[in-house]
Parts: sequence; C-alpha cells; structure tokens
Amino acid sequence: MITVSREIIQMLTEEEQQYVTTLPKLNLFKDIIGSLNSKSGNIIDEGPENERQYVPFIVNKNFSFGIDTILYANELNFYNGLDKKLQYDFYYYGLDKKKRYNAWKKKEDINNLEIIKEYFECSNIKAGQYAKILTDDEVARITSYLDTRDTAKSKT
Repeated sequence: MITVSREIIQMLTEEEQQYVTTLPKLNLFKDIIGSLNSKSGNIIDEGPENERQYVPFIVNKNFSFGIDTILYANELNFYNGLDKKLQYDFYYYGLDKKKRYNAWKKKEDINNLEIIKEYFECSNIKAGQYAKILTDDEVARITSYLDTRDTAKSKT
C-alpha cells in the first residue's frame, strides 16, 4: 500500500485526505499481472498510484518462467531503466491474451545442511555443493563425529 506521512496528510484538505487514505491497494499478482494476461484493462492508466505499485523486477521474474513470455522478460531486462508505464505497456500490447500459470522456482531444502556447515565451517552455498557430493554414509559419520565432539566439550 502507498504510505503517506502524517505531516503531508495534515496539509491536505479534508476531501484530499479522504482520497489519499482510501487509495486501493493493488495485488501485484492478481491485479497487475492478471491485467497483463487477461487484457482486462490498462490499470496503469487509471492513476499514478497504480504506477507506483508496479514492481518491474517481480513482473519480469514472473514472465521469465513462461515459455511464451521469457523473451519478453529478457528484452525488458536489457532495458530495465525504462519508466514503469513503458514496461507495463510493452507487456500489455506485446503479450497475447492467455491464462498463464507460471510456477516459481522454490528454494531447495537440503538435508543436513547445518551439520555440513558446522563440520566444514563454510557458507550455505558451499555446504549445498558439499551435500551434493557427500554420500549418506559420509554424512552419518560427520554427524556422529560432531555428536561425540559436543559430548566431549560438555564433559569438560
């Protein structure tokens, strides 16, 4: 939602204050990306507050997952300095009307990541690389080593 400081709101007339406090909050995925896919109307033209709620990075990322929209997203990545309205219009007039259900890539859940990080004293990225190489037997040995080390430390 658009945030406006209280000092600015106090400087406005009562009618303007009511307008500012009742600005509609657009849902980026449902409203903005939905209007680009369904061609339900150019919502950026409805007001400057809608243009401020447009987040080019998220929209480009969303369209980069679609097989029919990846080239459009790549093109806008080259011209990332364009105004938000121009970027919106590029998608609005360039893409076909279609229902798109682009699946976002989820973060991998690596088992035993904390154990590997502690043993090798490395970052998440390095530990993830090690986890791909290590066998289950090796991870079990590392776990037993850390357990014996921790019990030895607690006894002293």
